[in-house]
Amino acid sequence: MFIHYGTALFERAKMKPLSNGRFITKPRGGFWAFSEENAIMAAYSMSLDTEHEVHFTVKDSANILEIDHTNIKQMIEVMFNGDWSNVAKYYDAIRYTGAGVENFGIDSECICVINPNIIKEVS
Repeated sequence: MFIHYGTALFERAKMKPLSNGRFITKPRGGFWAFSEENAIMAAYSMSLDTEHEVHFTVKDSANILEIDHTNIKQMIEVMFNGDWSNVAKYYDAIRYTGAGVENFGIDSECICVINPNIIKEVS
């Protein structure tokens, strides 16, 4: 289960395509959410609006790129030529896992949904 803060509904039309962000390790765009286990702590540390939230899971068939602190920089630079839009050609979402992701501009274990069709909204 994942939790997105700041809106009460998932709106596909507001999703932006992936693009390069300030840091090579974190793209702009997509639909970002925290893992259920880390959501509240992450939201408060980032001063997010916790009154509005979307709870969702992703379809079992989703093709998810899993990144942790041991492979993040190399994966983006080598596999995708440092361009996040290339990731969107092959994956439905990016999931940041494991300890140490916060050292790469990622605040907590989270997911960035690229393909809105994989979302199964729970509430």
